[in-house]
Amino acid sequence: MPKKPASPCIAGLIDSSPFTSASARRGQCGPSGETLLLKKHLFHGRILLFFLTLVTLFGLFFLPTLLETFLLPRLTRDLPLTGKEIHITGISPRALQGSIRFENGDQSVLTVPRFELRYSPLGLLKGKINGLFLEGALLHLQKKADGIGINGMPAAGKTAQNSTPSPFHLPIFLEEIALRDCAVVLHDSKTAVRQLMFDARISLPLAPSDPRKNGRPGSLEIAKFLYKGKHLVSLKAELKVTDKDLTVKGAATSPLAPDLRLLFTAVSDGNSTFSLKAEIPEGPFIISTLAPLVALPPGLHLGGRLHGKASYSLGPDRPQGTASLQVQQGLIEMPEQKIALKGINLALALPDLPLLHSSPGQLLSIETMDIGDLRFAETRVHFRLQDLRTIFIEKARLAWCGGHVETDSLTLSTQSRVLKTVLSCDHLDLAQLLSQLGLNDSYGQGFLNGRLPLSISSAGIEFDNGFLFSTPGEHGRLRLSDTETLRQGMPALDRAASLDYALDALQDFSYNGLRLNFNTTGNDLLIAMQIDGKPTAPLPYGYKNGQIVKATTGPGLQHPIQLDVNFHLPSAEMFRFGKNIQTIREKM
Repeated sequence: MPKKPASPCIAGLIDSSPFTSASARRGQCGPSGETLLLKKHLFHGRILLFFLTLVTLFGLFFLPTLLETFLLPRLTRDLPLTGKEIHITGISPRALQGSIRFENGDQSVLTVPRFELRYSPLGLLKGKINGLFLEGALLHLQKKADGIGINGMPAAGKTAQNSTPSPFHLPIFLEEIALRDCAVVLHDSKTAVRQLMFDARISLPLAPSDPRKNGRPGSLEIAKFLYKGKHLVSLKAELKVTDKDLTVKGAATSPLAPDLRLLFTAVSDGNSTFSLKAEIPEGPFIISTLAPLVALPPGLHLGGRLHGKASYSLGPDRPQGTASLQVQQGLIEMPEQKIALKGINLALALPDLPLLHSSPGQLLSIETMDIGDLRFAETRVHFRLQDLRTIFIEKARLAWCGGHVETDSLTLSTQSRVLKTVLSCDHLDLAQLLSQLGLNDSYGQGFLNGRLPLSISSAGIEFDNGFLFSTPGEHGRLRLSDTETLRQGMPALDRAASLDYALDALQDFSYNGLRLNFNTTGNDLLIAMQIDGKPTAPLPYGYKNGQIVKATTGPGLQHPIQLDVNFHLPSAEMFRFGKNIQTIREKM
């Protein structure tokens, strides 16, 4: 049989090696030669693998420093901040971890104690990042004269008038963002006034390779926004991206008003233009407490129907927007305090968002208002909102005791501890007034006018030299049957018979003039009545030795008299509403 030739592959390898023996080079390689060759190549492979591993480890070790030194400063150099720090704490073929801190002067703007980018090598080649995870991120917002913005960030600059908007596109595709234990803090000057906590899961839409087609929709869900540890609002939205813009459309709900929804649509394009439209469809709301927002008195019940709209746009020019809010059939009740406001209707227009002030002449109307024994009707308040802490009352008018009461213009502010105003009273019915002031078993005929200066503070409602008087030249009739209260409020007369005559006269008295003076002394409302007139009918009294005495015979006595009568009423109970108003104002 002919000899088998040596394997060309083996022979070639043997011939090309300088370490083979002479017999092997003549094509006589055996098992020992093959083993030696394989071992040699395995050794070379290990060296190459070791070298590649060393280079990889070297690169991973120094890559964070290279990123922090060269790449990241380039990405953040256009941010108008004095301090920009991004620190890389770890990197692997599938993840990158680090922290972020942005500052403006001595004020913090954004801090992220831990972030993580998740990716795959193949995905990076396609410009795609699988996810971004943020933990403990804290964003600081600043109240400014023209609204609320990120501290240190200027308004969007102007572009050329004839510039063409560039198509919307994402330079890199991010599939998902997850936020845990994040917060937004709103500052007034350098003081933190609000802090909103939240978690989120965000699935971003991927732009298609073909710009003529829409990308797959993404989603945004924030289960809870927490304020002072309480659930304030939840949010769900759908995200869509095209070659022109990014659209976010969704709804927000709140356990404070479970029957209401906030619907919104936000659009952003590649020319730094942002627009937002939002609406609260008309619906009922019942709110037992607003504790996450403001400390209200216990037992407060709010209800009614609410409708609101808003639009806002932010672009190369000045940001602008409008909003409107309507409340109908509103109700406020505090049964323990005997407070009930019914038929509340409010119209509020904000014409210049992001500035939170209203147009002049906003209207609040209340059909009936019961405060203790006081009853008001047809209340109409014209006002304007100056900011979230200040309301300017242009004028207010309400029906009381058959007449009307008007107030001077005044400013309601959470910064002031005492609210002062003057009530101008016109044509108040005396009978209704006496009844509402707690003078039971009394009757009055006639009308009173005057002014009642008062102040509202944590101590309640206090009167300061207020007065009401009857119209000069008009006569009236007064009946006061509580003789014991009258006796305690009248100064001692020279004789008991004269006091008895005055008390009997007030049980049915025809007056020529009547004046009521109002002042607060301690916890009591002091009403000083000055009255002159005579008994409506002759009383069983007569004269003896020039003095008034009781008489069982004769025509009786109808002698004119002038009287001063003081009534002490418990104002702390009557005007407890004033304390509640002050509590609301101080806690806002």
